Amino acid sequence: MALFDPPRQGGYPRKWKEMSLEFKLMVVYHGCMMALFITGGAFSVRQEIGFTMVLASVLTAISIRRRRSANWRWQGVKGKNVVAAAGGVALMAVFLYAATPLFSPRNPRFLPWYLAGFGIGLFNVLQALRLVQTSEAAFLAECGEPGSQTEQSPPAEQATQAEPKWHRVVSASYSTLFFMVWLEFVAFFYYSGAAFRDGSPLPTPTRHEAVTEHGKTVYITHDQKVLCDRLQLFAFAGIPAVILLGPFLHFIVGVKLYPNTPTLREFLARKSKPS
Repeated sequence: MALFDPPRQGGYPRKWKEMSLEFKLMVVYHGCMMALFITGGAFSVRQEIGFTMVLASVLTAISIRRRRSANWRWQGVKGKNVVAAAGGVALMAVFLYAATPLFSPRNPRFLPWYLAGFGIGLFNVLQALRLVQTSEAAFLAECGEPGSQTEQSPPAEQATQAEPKWHRVVSASYSTLFFMVWLEFVAFFYYSGAAFRDGSPLPTPTRHEAVTEHGKTVYITHDQKVLCDRLQLFAFAGIPAVILLGPFLHFIVGVKLYPNTPTLREFLARKSKPS
């Protein structure tokens, strides 16, 4: 979706029964990866990878069988879908790579975390390519005989087109701000981890700034410490700011940021209608 496109309404499920099968399978996959993570390296890397491959194969087979029985047909993609998918791959790679200085994927204790993040990223990429949907209603709209798929929601499209343009500008600006804060946090996560990994176990004339992580203390340069502190300050201030700004824009200002969630004005209007 382009930044200034009107938001799609009703596309994100809020209840388990509203989720598509693929979304449910992704939740199952993620739960299994978290279970592996909680075991704390009870299995080897080879065993974890083998289990993940078998699990992914089973879940994929379940999805394919359902699609064949429902006569699902791919609706194709546009250029913006391909761009979104490529962006999703890049963001997934950046996010996972940022954790490598402190948590190696070769360590069986942390590999399930990487596999869980990969699963979420892959689902988002497939969704961008319109190969999976989050809601069951959206999936069923793509099933049936050729030519039977019709535009399901012209009233909804007309409703989103009625959104003031400045709402879309504010929504796009908020999305950009959220992305910048996320990217800065990833930079802090990576840089601080790399500095700690390469730190000296003993103070030296150039490395005399102490940093402690999980009970272990190393020494880094003054410039590294200053940059880490600045990145940390920006991240710890920016994250709460964007978290609080989102609900304020949605509920108070009335800019639709959360699908299927009414603004305060819409909620009050529904309450005032006679039952």
